[in-house]
Amino acid sequence: DRERIDFEFSLLSEIIKQGKPLLGICYGMQLVNVFLKGSLFQNIAMGKERSIDHREGSHIISVAGNPYVEQGLHRVNSSHHQAVHVGGTAVRPFAYADDGIIEAFYIEQQRFMVGVQWHPERGSDAFSRSLFANFIKACVEHE
Repeated sequence: DRERIDFEFSLLSEIIKQGKPLLGICYGMQLVNVFLKGSLFQNIAMGKERSIDHREGSHIISVAGNPYVEQGLHRVNSSHHQAVHVGGTAVRPFAYADDGIIEAFYIEQQRFMVGVQWHPERGSDAFSRSLFANFIKACVEHE
């Protein structure tokens, strides 16, 4: 829906201009990436050889250097068929699935602008809670 995307891009522009924190979940992560001139796999299974089924329910991600969540291996819920293909301007991936799909990124030079491909709002694990705790902290500090 072009009208929705135009509205969301306008909103993202204001968020970036004002330096407000942002947590993009699933489609939100994809939207931020496209807004920053990145691209998507429209269908992971068709666009990436030897991909895992990201619609399966859950899988392991490997989290590396970032200022927001604990590094290491984490199980996340998964229910998507699209994903970031090429990161946009200032997009810094920090989590990957075993097949190389980007599962999380942050935007350089932003206080807290993070995109995650899974749905942490559906989890009650410590990893998901820490992501929200850091987002809330960034929101409180911004006020």
